[in-house]
This record gives sequence, C-alpha cells and structure tokens, in this order.
Amino acid sequence: MNWKKNSSFKKENEKTVFPDLNNDLYEPIKKIIHSKEKLCKSDTWIAGIDEAGRGPVHFKSILNITNKRLKIGPMVYSVAYCPQNYANILKEYGFSDSKTLTPEQRKQLMQMLCTHNELKKNVGWSICIVSAREISQGMLRPDGSYNLNAQAHDTTIQLLFEVFKRNPGIKEVYVDTVGPSSSYQIKLQQLFPQTNVIVTEKADSIYPIVSTASICAKVSRDNALSKAAIHGESWGSGYPSDPITCKWLKYSMDPIFGWPYEIVRYSWQTAKDLLEKDAQKKDNSKVHVEWYKKNEKSSMRDIQSYSKTSKTTQEGINLSWYGQNIEHDF
Repeated sequence: MNWKKNSSFKKENEKTVFPDLNNDLYEPIKKIIHSKEKLCKSDTWIAGIDEAGRGPVHFKSILNITNKRLKIGPMVYSVAYCPQNYANILKEYGFSDSKTLTPEQRKQLMQMLCTHNELKKNVGWSICIVSAREISQGMLRPDGSYNLNAQAHDTTIQLLFEVFKRNPGIKEVYVDTVGPSSSYQIKLQQLFPQTNVIVTEKADSIYPIVSTASICAKVSRDNALSKAAIHGESWGSGYPSDPITCKWLKYSMDPIFGWPYEIVRYSWQTAKDLLEKDAQKKDNSKVHVEWYKKNEKSSMRDIQSYSKTSKTTQEGINLSWYGQNIEHDF
C-alpha cells in the first residue's frame, strides 16, 4: 500500500489494531487521518460518530436489474468531539444532519471546521476511510465473509480507541446506526466502560456533535471520489438518485474486467450480474469467462478474478488510497 507523504497527516501506529486482518488477502483498515494533534484535557468532552457511503445503492430503473445492490466509492467513518458545553453552539453555526444540507452547505461548514478560529479551537474531528477495494476484499475472503457490518463496527471501534488515547476523559459517545442498536451499544459499552455510550437511529439529527461527524464523513467521501477521478471521468456521487452514477456504471464497464476495483464494490452480487448479463449479449465485443471455483461454499469466489491493474497518478500513488489534505482543498 502506498501512502502519500504529507506533513499535515499524522502517521503513527503503523500496525493496525486488528492484526488478524494483516495478511496477503486483506489490507488492514487504514489509519485515521487526524485533524488535531491533541485534545484539550481540561474540559468534559463528548464525541459523535457517523458515516457516509455505507448504505446500498439500487439501480433498478436504468440497469433493469431488480432487487440487486451495488455501491460505488469508499465507506467513510468520522468522529467529531468537543467540550460538552459547546455542543449547542454547533447548532448556531448550522451543523445538522448532512442529508438535509446541500453539497455547498456541507462544504462551507467543513471549511469552517478547518479554518474558523473558534471552531478549530473547540471542535476536533478524525476520519477513517475504507476503500471499495478493501470492502470487497473483506467480504470475499476465502476463509469467510468479513461483512460490511463487521467492517463498520471495527472502524468505529478503531476511531474511538484513537480518540480515547488522546483524551480518556470523554464522558459520552453518541453513535448513529442503521441496524439494531441494542446489541451494538452493549458491545461498545463493554469495550469503553469509562464512558457512556448511546447508539441510536437518527443520531445525526438528534445530537449536534453527530451532525458534525456526519458532515465530515460526507464531505470527505465526496472529496475522495473527486480526487480518484481518472482523466476527468465522472461517476457522480454513487447514490441511487444520481443519474451520472447510473450512466457511468452502464457505459464504462469493460466486458472482461468490469470497473476499476478502487471505485466499485465487487462484493455486491450486482457486479457479477452485470458482467454476466453483458457477456450474454450477442455481440463480438462481449466476452463470457468461466471461472472454476475451488470451494463451492462461497457463492462469490468467482468474482474475485474480475479486477483491473491498479492505476496510479504521475507520482506513483495508488488511487485506491483516498487520503487528501482537506484544508488545502478548501
């Protein structure tokens, strides 16, 4: 894995906190990009966690495939933290659920977090990005699926471990969830008994600090997609309402290799279905490839061979890495 040398990124703890994932078949979840060196330890702090890019995308209308899922781009998790008495001030700045804001509004708020003196002094944030390639590699592991829920949970845990190493005095943590919250909350509470953990749906619209994390995650994900674009290529946001995304999936698919694995999550059944459907067309430009499975227990083993050689920038940086200096981007 190639890392871009950038002094604004703190690069520590080279070994992942999940050493069992550090093998030839799976790249460890990337280290966190820290926006602050240290947290102030003189106040009572709270933290919020949210994500962008976790949910599925449905392409029924344009791709004519029913009940199938496909996702473009990375999954980004973010933690935001601030003094407890500063949380309501975030509302005054306009921090709310990122889904209710326009892209320009989200970018403006992110810019304020990076440049506004008062906000920079009182609010910190960090992100952890799991690329489409890593998601696919985890879910298609020969020794069993490392599913998206497990990856999401591990990413959240890693973020919290990193934050608590810098400020063990955080008293409350709010986590947004799209699935069952009770078992997840128990799991986090056992791992972090020194704080009060609250896991709930729509936390991004209830707690301003989670709203802040939501905005950091969404802007970072949008930035990652734009930075990974090749030769001006545009695949949109990766969401079902985006016609650019749907058009790109349909018309940019290579008949053998599919799409760049840095962008498309091959672990979704839709990727296999689209490749097979395209190969069945009566067209000399389409190629159907038979892959022999060594283990019939895995229904997705054959999709592992659909991949492209990783493209690099002029500096030789692997485009599967999405880290960027967000402050400079603004």
